[in-house]
Order: sequence, then C-alpha cells, then structure tokens
Amino acid sequence: MNEIERELVEEYKKLDLLLKDKFNSETGVSEYIARMDDEVRAFHIVDDWERDYRKLKHIRHVRNKIMHDEDDSFCEESDIDFAEEFYDRVLGMDDPLSRLHELREKAREFVSNFRNETSERRQVYDAIDFRESRQVHDSFDSKEFFDEDQEHEESFPNTTTVILLVLLMITCIVLLILVTYVAIRG
Repeated sequence: MNEIERELVEEYKKLDLLLKDKFNSETGVSEYIARMDDEVRAFHIVDDWERDYRKLKHIRHVRNKIMHDEDDSFCEESDIDFAEEFYDRVLGMDDPLSRLHELREKAREFVSNFRNETSERRQVYDAIDFRESRQVHDSFDSKEFFDEDQEHEESFPNTTTVILLVLLMITCIVLLILVTYVAIRG
C-alpha cells in the first residue's frame, strides 16, 4: 500500500465512522449510498447529487480494492480530496441528503404556512360575513324598524312575486330573441 492509498483509507475510515454515527448504522458510506439510491427524484432537486453519488461509489470501490490487496487501485489525490471535502460537508450539513432534508422541511413549512394563511383568511372572511349578516339581521330584527314601517309592509314584494317577475322577464327576452331571429331569417 502506497502513501496515497494509506491516506485515502484513513480519510475513508473517518468518513465511514461519521456516517455510521449519523445513521446509527453498521455501514456508514454504504448506508449513505443506499439512502441516495432510495431517493430517485432527488437527482433533479439537489445540486451535485449525481456527482457526489458517483464519487462516493468510486471511493468505496477504490478503498475496497486497496483493502483486498489488489494491484492498481487507481487511487488518486482527488479521491482523498473528495473524502476530506465530503466529510466536512456532512459535518456542515451541506451534503446531498442534508440538503434534500432541508428542502423538504422548507416545502413542508411553505405548505403549512399556506394552509394557515388560507385558514386565517377564511376565518377573517367568515367573521366579516358574520358581522355583515348580523348587522343586516339586527337592522331588520329591531322593533323600531317594524314599528316605524308597519304601514309600508305591503309595499315589500314577497319571494314568490319576485321569482314570478324574474321568470316573466326571462320569457320576454327569449321571445324577443326568437322574434328577431325569425325576422332576420325571414
């Protein structure tokens, strides 16, 4: 095992332990990769998801080759850099799964706020409607209104009269349209 391979193994171990603790799992990096596999749509949502996924699989593969004493592990300095950088990103909660979790929390918060705002608006509208209907009801329900306007009681048309008048108007309009149509067609 050369120096670069030793460094990668050390950085990989450090990352693996961190992820084991994070997920309370026996397999740290493998667990992380499995969770990424489970999140099929996250590829389109989280920046660099695919890059990180491929690099994690790559460094796991290279580390396994090193540990099984295979020649040509193809370990590069960039693999070590990625393992170190990814470790720091996991600690800073800037890794793909943490960002996905954060995006989901923001989406839940947005939906919750939207529901609360809608509910609050509905309550305000209901309160306004109640007040307005109560004011109208109170004005018609007050004894003074009926005492003063008893002589005008007959001047208010009842519901049946209003409906009949509306139906008569609609019939007249339909007849007018028919007469006009017949006259034009001639």
